[in-house]
Amino acid sequence: SILDGIPLSVQRRFPELENRHVDFLKRDIIKAMNKAAALDELIPGLLSEYIEQSG
Repeated sequence: SILDGIPLSVQRRFPELENRHVDFLKRDIIKAMNKAAALDELIPGLLSEYIEQSG
């Protein structure tokens, strides 16, 4: 995915960065990906709630 490639792109663009900085970026991206993956379970309920409130 696009998000997986961000740490490598940043590392190539800024080679002076230490590995710990890139590792920090990787961890935060993984957290964001996990939250995004959990949305598939939330969306149907949120959609139903929206439809009920707007109807």
